Amino acid sequence: MFDRKLLALGALAGVAYGLFEVAGVIVGGMSNPVQFDTFPSAATAARAAATSMPVGVWVGFGIEVLATVALLAFVVRASAAVRAADAQGLIARSALVSGAINVGLVFASFGVMAARYAGAGHGLDGQSVITLAYLGWGGYVMSWPAMGIFLGALAVGTLRTHAFPAWLGWTGVAVAVIGLAGTLDPTNLGQLAQLLSLLYIPAAGVALVLRRTAASQATGVMIPA
Repeated sequence: MFDRKLLALGALAGVAYGLFEVAGVIVGGMSNPVQFDTFPSAATAARAAATSMPVGVWVGFGIEVLATVALLAFVVRASAAVRAADAQGLIARSALVSGAINVGLVFASFGVMAARYAGAGHGLDGQSVITLAYLGWGGYVMSWPAMGIFLGALAVGTLRTHAFPAWLGWTGVAVAVIGLAGTLDPTNLGQLAQLLSLLYIPAAGVALVLRRTAASQATGVMIPA
């Protein structure tokens, strides 16, 4: 019973990821006295350097960190769901490793963002803001291929194990392809790909919970996944 609940919580972490990520962006964005700019101009950077970040910005940032922790939990759970996809476990390992790499790069980007927020109004200059903005954006974009591989491996694995409905598996393949292609056009297609991933992961989490519930009710025991 405990293992079943733990697996369900891991799947629901995908839903938590989507909710927390959206909430964090909204709270942080609304609280920031300086309009966010991926590539800030000299004037915007100077203003950002001179303006201390209010509590709301840090609250939003913390929610985004929690979202990424939830994503890691979902990566572990989703990778376990496709273990039976092949005898060598290559698909499951690919999903786990690529998902972990994505989370690691996102956390690296968060570290840069935290340095930018902490230094604002406390000696940080405009050029440093621009440098940190580029470093943070670079780390974030570098995480996209890993997310594409994770979603692709998950989708293929679930199509083979029937952990998801077929339509959701094929949707995952499409989202993965768009995500990988988005690395070549980060400001347009790449942004669309991140939005699609943000929608797909909660849907995948719900599908895993429903599959686990249906299987448990049908057999009265926990089916390995």
